[in-house]
Amino acid sequence: MNIFLKKINNKLEAIDVEGEQYLQKLPEGQNVKVSIKRSRSPQHHRLLFSLLTLTLDNQVDEAVRVCPVYFVSKEHLLTAIKVYLGLSETHKLPNNKSYEAVKSIAFDSMSQDAFNEFFKGASEFCSEVLSSKTPAGIQKPEPNDLIDEVMTL
Repeated sequence: MNIFLKKINNKLEAIDVEGEQYLQKLPEGQNVKVSIKRSRSPQHHRLLFSLLTLTLDNQVDEAVRVCPVYFVSKEHLLTAIKVYLGLSETHKLPNNKSYEAVKSIAFDSMSQDAFNEFFKGASEFCSEVLSSKTPAGIQKPEPNDLIDEVMTL
């Protein structure tokens, strides 16, 4: 059973109804074994996928169409970001061809600190994708501008 707790006044308290109900079932004074792992921010994870959506929706300008790279889905874009940021391993096949196996950004696979760095790199990558199709004379998007725009979604 996994429940989420928050440290308050040097004690751990449930942060949701499920955790509260589980703790209430334990007999008073019951010893329990706890494995501490800092939880990831679900809001930050959703922010990443909003950034991917924003990038996909704005990567092609109907009037200009000069974007050198076209991503067909969030998964395609996310895989490219992972490879670009080194979150992948190269494997060789018996026929000497190689492929990239991307690593997971799932909650259990990556700490919040590592995800913070990944998100920063993803923002920079998405900014580059969008600026690559920006016509001359129009200001190119900065990573922080993209984050501000995603926050309004």
